[in-house]
Amino acid sequence: MFRELAYAALIIAVICFIYWIFFRANDAGRRKLALACVKASRGTDDAAARAAIAELNNIRAPTPADVFARGRILQYNILGGRVDVHERPIQRAVAAVARDYVDAVVRMGYARTHPGGDQPFTDDFMLDQIEGFNRLVIGAPADYMDDATMAAVFGLTHAVNQRAGPARKEIVATRKADAVNAAETRAEAIGAVFDAATTFTDDAQNVHDTKVNGDLRVFLQRMKSTARPGLTVEECISDAKKYIQGEYSADDIGRRKAASALQTLEKVSGGERISTLGDHEDNIFAYTWARCDHPKNAENRELMREAVANSLADCMEKGKSVCINGRCGRVLNSLATLDYDREIASGAMTFEAYKNQIFQETKAIIGQEISRAKSSSNDDLRAVGEAYETGDEVGGDVEEQFRADVKAEIDRNLGNYTTKLNQVERDNIAQECYAYATI
Repeated sequence: MFRELAYAALIIAVICFIYWIFFRANDAGRRKLALACVKASRGTDDAAARAAIAELNNIRAPTPADVFARGRILQYNILGGRVDVHERPIQRAVAAVARDYVDAVVRMGYARTHPGGDQPFTDDFMLDQIEGFNRLVIGAPADYMDDATMAAVFGLTHAVNQRAGPARKEIVATRKADAVNAAETRAEAIGAVFDAATTFTDDAQNVHDTKVNGDLRVFLQRMKSTARPGLTVEECISDAKKYIQGEYSADDIGRRKAASALQTLEKVSGGERISTLGDHEDNIFAYTWARCDHPKNAENRELMREAVANSLADCMEKGKSVCINGRCGRVLNSLATLDYDREIASGAMTFEAYKNQIFQETKAIIGQEISRAKSSSNDDLRAVGEAYETGDEVGGDVEEQFRADVKAEIDRNLGNYTTKLNQVERDNIAQECYAYATI
């Protein structure tokens, strides 16, 4: 018996050793473990986030995505999106994020000739996020930063100014070349390049996305502006608790979720302040819950109450609550598709989602302009439209005017996003759309 136990222990030890050598002790293994840890994290400075950083720190040949991922964990799990807190630990973390993002930007060109395996982030996603963080930190009051942090921020700004533009141009040029090589006509290439530019990143930290938080702030303000006088937090939380214990628990699905929903509601009632939304969590919940009773939402009232309760239940993952950003985001976004206000019903979107939407809208715009040209009574314009289906180029003033008209339509469409995207973001997207439209 003792001998059999000894053999079993030896076999287990050998398996563990093999696992360590061939999985955890190589970069690909550490990368997979880091990603798994990020997904297991509740979005806070928890053990899973720290474990992810440890794995990324031990990667021997880091790719741009590896150092970017480490910066993202520091920015969101450790900092919680804060940069303007005059505390030494916060400032050290801000500086560390800036250095990681500099490293990611500098490594991008190198990574295309020395790939490091499957990566969770595309280059353009990383550039967008890095530029967003840079705008955030340079917009923070200077007196919040010590000398070391200020130096790291200046280094990031320099790297972004020097490297981001050329890197983005290279990405666009490569994407255009790939589309042209694979297509038989210009119209087909344009459709393909916009589809290739439309990406969907599995980002565990998208609850912290600046555009998501911007949308959520708008939702909250609209709910506040229409809230009935005399609304109280206590009344809303009591009513929600009664609903969860009663109507919500009437079927099997609700019964299974009720305990989690009540746990989150208890956490919400603590009224922790969330700086990104400028309010307290219990207030945010109260405005959302009361929104279900708005007269214009009468038709969807029960669906909305159920959606809010579901959002509370979804805040519990493996017996633990997600971070306050996650809780408030889920609650405020629970009314998507249901609220009478189209702004709230549209739901909060990430910057990547806005880009994807614009790319697909631009693809449709160009298709419409080509169809319009093909059916034109003007022979020259009709020839331009037909050339997009044959792969030819007509050239001359007529084609130049056609392209100018397409550009004007792109600009007009981007004008619909002035409240969602800042000028720099719209300009970057516009330049990419122009480049793809002129294939």
